[in-house]
Amino acid sequence: MIQRSLQACVEGIKAAKIALIDRFSNNQQKLANALEVSRQPVNKFFNRKPVDSSLFVQICEKLGLKWQEVADFLQSELEESLQNSDIIKIKLDAYHAEVERDWDLARQLWIRVNVAAGGSDMQAICAGKNGV
Repeated sequence: MIQRSLQACVEGIKAAKIALIDRFSNNQQKLANALEVSRQPVNKFFNRKPVDSSLFVQICEKLGLKWQEVADFLQSELEESLQNSDIIKIKLDAYHAEVERDWDLARQLWIRVNVAAGGSDMQAICAGKNGV
């Protein structure tokens, strides 16, 4: 079963960048046009951010690549497996690290919270802006 979202592995991005040069003159907008989507999800793909799985497959097909060889299944599974209870636990750990003045650990934990929340967790964003 394909996951909701997928992201590319490092080696997959290398192959995708070569294919982008060969097939689309190294132009992400041309690839986006061929897919009939905006450039944003294509840019996310090339920056190893999670992309809707069906679009991920389409991008790989347009580039002439096998999506199974491009996908980073371990990272995608990790992000999908983090449930709200996991996010809450990480938040509590981040708060505890702040109380203990372990700023490096707190910053790393807040980053994990924000990644797990798809970049939309306001507490994690605020913690990042406050230099934690």
